[in-house]
Amino acid sequence: MVNPPRIFVAEARYSPVSPDEFQAEAFAVQFTCPSDLALSVLRGDPDATSHTVAERFSTTLGVARAQLGEALHDAVYGPPSETSD
Repeated sequence: MVNPPRIFVAEARYSPVSPDEFQAEAFAVQFTCPSDLALSVLRGDPDATSHTVAERFSTTLGVARAQLGEALHDAVYGPPSETSD
């Protein structure tokens, strides 16, 4: 199982939306704009911005920024450990 981005985990705890819906959204975000690839776009072009990442992956600016934040967190602290359900 793919770990959902931390932003979705935190939001899921305080939302009336079902956990399955959050997991589906987290999967869709990671599928359409993988955090590691988003960061590689940013690192590969000195003129790239979060807008560049959003355009490259045809996603919203918010998703691009969330995925870049996730990638930067993982670069500093390491990826989350796999959990079993």
